[in-house]
Amino acid sequence: MAGFLVMIWGVQSQGWYFTEIAVVFLAVSYLLFLVSGLSEHRFMESFVSGAADLLGVALTVGLARAVSIVMDESHTSDTILYFFSKQITGMNKLAFVWVLFLIYIVLGFFIQSSKKQGKGTSFCLAFFGQYLPFPAFTVSRCRDFFSFLFKSL
Repeated sequence: MAGFLVMIWGVQSQGWYFTEIAVVFLAVSYLLFLVSGLSEHRFMESFVSGAADLLGVALTVGLARAVSIVMDESHTSDTILYFFSKQITGMNKLAFVWVLFLIYIVLGFFIQSSKKQGKGTSFCLAFFGQYLPFPAFTVSRCRDFFSFLFKSL
């Protein structure tokens, strides 16, 4: 518990980030090792087992970051946004809402948090909003509604 309190204090008042938080986790694990009386072999087995559980997450985050860098540097994301902006230009309002609904259903499988869904899609929807025959705030309200709807389910 003290380790989490130190982390909260460090992040909020000292501006700590991943490196400092990792050091706090390591320090707390070493302190628990000393206090628990486990053998060195048993402690290392537990530590490596716990680290192995996080390997998939670390690889996923690293791969996502690599894809993001490649798409930004090669302007692939711009090409994709341009393609979809041409698809929705002049689209009927009702058709757009249904398409947006279907997009949020698919996104719900990949991004479970409605807050993260909103953050992840705001930029794209703001970009697409300029190509629609109705005000951009309508798109924003649809996004908020769908995020709330999927959060409630």
